[in-house]
Amino acid sequence: MQTESQDILLILVFSSLSMFSLAAFFVYTIYRYQKRIQQKQKELFAAVIQAQEHEKERIANDLHDQVGPLLSNIKFNIGLFEDISQLEQFKKDNSKLIDIAIDNIRTASYDLLPKVLYEFGLVDALEDSCDLVSRGTNMQVQFYYQDVSNKPKVLSKQFELTIYRVVMEILNNSVKYSKATLLDVKILKGDEWYEVYVSDNGIGFNMQDGIPQKKSGMGIKNIYSRVEAFEGSCELTSNHAGTTYHLLFKVKNLV
Repeated sequence: MQTESQDILLILVFSSLSMFSLAAFFVYTIYRYQKRIQQKQKELFAAVIQAQEHEKERIANDLHDQVGPLLSNIKFNIGLFEDISQLEQFKKDNSKLIDIAIDNIRTASYDLLPKVLYEFGLVDALEDSCDLVSRGTNMQVQFYYQDVSNKPKVLSKQFELTIYRVVMEILNNSVKYSKATLLDVKILKGDEWYEVYVSDNGIGFNMQDGIPQKKSGMGIKNIYSRVEAFEGSCELTSNHAGTTYHLLFKVKNLV
């Protein structure tokens, strides 16, 4: 009888230890999971801040390198102007410089605060920007949008601004590096999913060799960090026929 009691006691002790160990394991697992989430949030926040600083630096450089020299040339021309008979040519030459400066400032203003985005929404802002790129470069940019949702939902302004920034970052990369003549921007909105496709017919690169160093700076890092902030995915494919970005989001994370 005493032996049976001891056996039962041992079973209870082992059972208690097992339950305690299991509970401790679950507590530790939850703790580690929470720590990973906190670390991920810190990384995403740092990436967004870094992206914002990168954009400010890029815009400042654009103004300094593009608008500054134009205004200096205009000032220089004014200082040299003496012959009134050359007034018409003087006005013509400097008008061209002023028009270019205005276009550069307008582009920088779009990057800083896309007014059309807040007044008319993402679709109009992207369509307007794609048209601006087409007129300012040798690349034809086509924009396509389709809403196939049965229950349309209003997306957050923060998400719309994020998509605008991402698409503009891709456009800038394509203009700088791809040597493309055609680029397509397509957005498909459904009840559950929101998809963005951006593809060009440029020279691309070999994905097996990794992203070329000149393309692996903050631009592409910005794209991935912004997409991850809304729990989305970004698939990048590239070959000799061009480069394609496919962004995928769950609508429930965007409202």
